Amino acid sequence: MNEMFFRISSIQRKMEANNNLQTIIKVITGLLVFTIFFCSLNQANAMNVAWIISMLVIVLLFIFDSYYVKNNKKYEPQIYQLEVDELTHKKEVAKIIGEPLSDVVLIREIKKTMEDVSLPILYYAIMLILDIIIKIIMIH
Repeated sequence: MNEMFFRISSIQRKMEANNNLQTIIKVITGLLVFTIFFCSLNQANAMNVAWIISMLVIVLLFIFDSYYVKNNKKYEPQIYQLEVDELTHKKEVAKIIGEPLSDVVLIREIKKTMEDVSLPILYYAIMLILDIIIKIIMIH
């Protein structure tokens, strides 16, 4: 039973690390767009090159963020299976010992994970649109 708990918590720590990396990637993307905007206000000389690089970096950051989303999605079925195995084990042990399980264990419902993956498309689309608007502002 403790083994299941440690395995579940290990997977949850990996998912949390992925979530933290996703947050860092989103902050970097926001800072990149803000930096491009700030530089465009100052009419920096190399803005065309910086703008093209920022577009590529935003796309690259989207790919990294999507990787971490998919990675977390990969862990969800593992947690589900471990929780099902743990509950089954508890029921078998209670049956062998002859002790009733608590109501909390008996009515516990383990939700199956959703199959679809929700990628952060909207966030990065907004960042790209803002970057394009900044370019349009730089032209004028």
